[in-house]
Amino acid sequence: MRLHHLSFVLLSLILSARADVLFTVEATVSSIVEEPASQVSALGYTNAQSLTLTFQLRDISSNLSGNAVAASNYTWFEETISQETLWHSVGGTGLNGTWTVPSSASDSPYSLVKAGAVLDGASELSIIASTDTFSGNETGISANGLPVHDILINAKWLGLNFSIPDNTLPGTGYFLNYIGSYDAASAGTSYIGTRDSITSNITSAIILNPTKLTISLAAIPEPSTWALFGLGLGVIWLAVRRRRVS
Repeated sequence: MRLHHLSFVLLSLILSARADVLFTVEATVSSIVEEPASQVSALGYTNAQSLTLTFQLRDISSNLSGNAVAASNYTWFEETISQETLWHSVGGTGLNGTWTVPSSASDSPYSLVKAGAVLDGASELSIIASTDTFSGNETGISANGLPVHDILINAKWLGLNFSIPDNTLPGTGYFLNYIGSYDAASAGTSYIGTRDSITSNITSAIILNPTKLTISLAAIPEPSTWALFGLGLGVIWLAVRRRRVS
């Protein structure tokens, strides 16, 4: 195979990589829900602290089980372990661990992402990474050694103009039409919290004030693609070396 042909193949592999969507949210801690009241939460955050959260949305098709379409929004959600997993990863300031979806039939994930139609120059974006099971650290995420059960972001974003043209839910690649950064116009319920394993009541939470949203592309090659890509680079290196020798 000629060198330029191999280069074309490698480029094709890169372009065929799965394209996840990355939501990056900047926020500040506006208040702390704690018993007794405190300026430092058990989760390790302080009042008025600035933080950044990231949510990597998997590239999934429009046939996502459990989706919903309304006249004013598109909603992709995951409420049972039989449904496709929404989040490839979730992380951010003060968060540790690896996002994990409950695997037991008795466990119940609860995650969603909702795009709202534009109103007064702003669209709503709602993000939930959570679980309805509270016996342990089902999400795989912890803060200051405590399991995090809920991460919610809800706000309207200036200049973000989601188009909701019909009743057919598109794939999550829909968000790639809106790559860019947006300032918050107004904030809804947004918080990071942990819950009691018996009552499921929130035991510690930080209330967030989202200030900025960035939507970007996160290309994730499959393992087989990485293997072929590495092999191709090796062949190119050998070809270049032979040319120099000759």
